[in-house]
Amino acid sequence: MKMMSLRKTFAVAAVAAVALFTASCETDPCANSDCGSQGGCTVIADEPVCLCNNGYEENADGKCEVRSTSKFVGNWTANESCTDNILNTTFDYTYDVATTESSADVTKIFMEGLAALACGSAGEAEPVVTVAMDAFTIDVATYCKDNLPASLEFSGYQFVSGSGTFDDKGDTNAANDEINLTYRVKWTQKEGSTTEEFDFSCTVKMTRK
Repeated sequence: MKMMSLRKTFAVAAVAAVALFTASCETDPCANSDCGSQGGCTVIADEPVCLCNNGYEENADGKCEVRSTSKFVGNWTANESCTDNILNTTFDYTYDVATTESSADVTKIFMEGLAALACGSAGEAEPVVTVAMDAFTIDVATYCKDNLPASLEFSGYQFVSGSGTFDDKGDTNAANDEINLTYRVKWTQKEGSTTEEFDFSCTVKMTRK
């Protein structure tokens, strides 16, 4: 009878232990987490953490609902300082830039007017920029090649590098926002027997209009 009693006690204890283990395994730290429509919850160090989809970030409620590109959108005044890498001269000038979001790619924006490069009837060059949170890179690409007179034998404006950051100055007043960037652009054009090469490295500070 004592042996049977010990066996019964052991069996009950084992069942209780299994039940406790199973209950603890079924506790999901993410069960009550709402990461929004563009994010998902994962567990890091036993804590729920929202991870946003590429191109999105958390709003004030901690939900992944905001396109990272949205902070860049608007009309800006660009104050630029450039170095002519061929003539070894520098110059400063000011112009306007309009930034808009791409409808095809949530990580992309267009910076119409950056560098104030004329594209004939097409207006101004509109470099494509890839955004990652508060930082971005200017896509390496050639612009306006087919928009100037064929007699120029124009290479197109070739953005060979570029990057920058967004700075909200630590407050919610959009009027204080800044975009700071550097880029390098090159091109050649030939008219008649004369070929000209252009190569500029520039630093830009943009403030909202």
